[in-house]
Amino acid sequence: MGERKHVKEEEVMKARDVDLLSYLEAKGETFVKEGKYYRHTEHDSLLIKGNMYAWNSRNEKGYGAISFAQMYYGMSFPQAVLDINKGDYKELSQSHEQLSVSPSKEPFRYPKELEVKDQNKVKDYLIKERKIDPRLVDWLLQKDLIAQDKRNNVVFKWREHGGKGNVIGADRQGTASLKNKRGSFKQVLPNDNPHTGFSIDVGRPNKIHFFESPIDLLSYWSIQETQLQ
Repeated sequence: MGERKHVKEEEVMKARDVDLLSYLEAKGETFVKEGKYYRHTEHDSLLIKGNMYAWNSRNEKGYGAISFAQMYYGMSFPQAVLDINKGDYKELSQSHEQLSVSPSKEPFRYPKELEVKDQNKVKDYLIKERKIDPRLVDWLLQKDLIAQDKRNNVVFKWREHGGKGNVIGADRQGTASLKNKRGSFKQVLPNDNPHTGFSIDVGRPNKIHFFESPIDLLSYWSIQETQLQ
């Protein structure tokens, strides 16, 4: 059956007010509740609040099931309306009163449950591919400054007080190249500490070095190891 090119106004109005979460859960998507937000269990930078969504790693934001189906499932506008109206979903009562999703204002919660005990992918990537000193990698793992997650990413934990305090944010770096794309997966987890990052104090610091990424920091440290001690 071919796609209808036009949909009636009443069909659009009905689809527009469908509760986004109900629609997505019926499609088989799964979420965990975090305060006022729902976070996608696979794409953990994809957040939903009311009928607003924000997919931070892809810079996608929008409102409602129609827009989401076009963005996420690649449907055309008529396809999205028809797909949404196929189900019997509840409507969102306060649909137009929702605020835009700004995850940075939510208290940061580090997703420890995504970590795995296996560290082989992280070690191979940092030591063999990025040529970081193996002793440095072992030290970082021992101090719980880096970890491996379920998707084989390196997680760089932003700890307060030069790497000794609480986790207040994190970077994730893929250990494999993305299919059909240059480079690998990179993500800063949404957090409420925009002016901080991955940091480590070495000895008793009397000067500070800034780097574009945690990998650059570790590369510099590997090269300058004797001087920095």
